[in-house]
Amino acid sequence: MVIVSPPINYLSVLIAAVVSFLLGGLWYNLLFGKTWERLNRVKMGVGKPRWALLLANFVIALIIAWTLAHTLIYAGAVTLIDGLFVTFFTWLGYFAVTTLGAFLWQGKPFRSYLIDAGFWLINLILMSIVLVVWP
Repeated sequence: MVIVSPPINYLSVLIAAVVSFLLGGLWYNLLFGKTWERLNRVKMGVGKPRWALLLANFVIALIIAWTLAHTLIYAGAVTLIDGLFVTFFTWLGYFAVTTLGAFLWQGKPFRSYLIDAGFWLINLILMSIVLVVWP
């Protein structure tokens, strides 16, 4: 079996990554940053150059947008509803459960899990909207 990479709109991947990056800043700074830090007993970004963290997060967003674009194409998601359906199950099967497993083993508060899992759900939904509406 030969798997051929589907045609990807790299501009929509870039825009989806920017949307993800901006949502991360909003989510973990303005909306839930202080609560997340308190629940996890950490201070975000301490001891690391901020530019390196931001760059790493943007590269991560690019990789996720690129792989999500492939997932949506291989699943045949051509409408917004199709995209949201595929995205929900991608989140549930890969992000929600792996994040939960990590939280269970690390002994972190469940509210912290809800903040992280909620971020990934909203993040993937917004990225899939960009990727499906602008294929």
